[in-house]
Amino acid sequence: MSLTSLDQTWRDISCERNNVRRRFKSLEEGKVRRTRHAPLRFGHAALVITVTFLAGGLTLGEALNQTGLAAYYVQKLDLTRVSPFTVTLIFGYLCVVMSNFMSNTGTAALLIPVGIRLLPGHALEIAVTTALCASFAVLLPVSTPPNAIVFSTGYLKQPDFRRTGVVVGLLGPLLTLLYLHLM
Repeated sequence: MSLTSLDQTWRDISCERNNVRRRFKSLEEGKVRRTRHAPLRFGHAALVITVTFLAGGLTLGEALNQTGLAAYYVQKLDLTRVSPFTVTLIFGYLCVVMSNFMSNTGTAALLIPVGIRLLPGHALEIAVTTALCASFAVLLPVSTPPNAIVFSTGYLKQPDFRRTGVVVGLLGPLLTLLYLHLM
């Protein structure tokens, strides 16, 4: 991905953000009909935030590969005495933690290239584990757009997410990796 295409992507995202601002203004003036469930403006905001994080995460992951930064970090790590199972499990938990605070796709796009370079003989195992572990981020309402949408209804509170998020975050990577090893 060239620098020019990254600039164009950023311009497209900025243009969409400006469009959403105009829609918000229309909402405030009462020109746009609201739905009974979630406010229309929340849907637009969630879409823009999701697209921004998705594009940013994918771009950052691609930049790690293109610039050689992923290879550089892998070179600095000495994991000759650590089993591939342990490394994959660490990547799974790291992915869960990162996905709670940023885009799931972006987290997977960042970690999978590093993991594949770290364990080339176990590329499929680390890629599948990392990708699935990105979906276990349910600790915060902002972890994924579906969490944010459910939280906006008012039926669930922050403690509901924390209880479930801790259990899913702790068990998910371990069960995923065990399942992959049993297959």
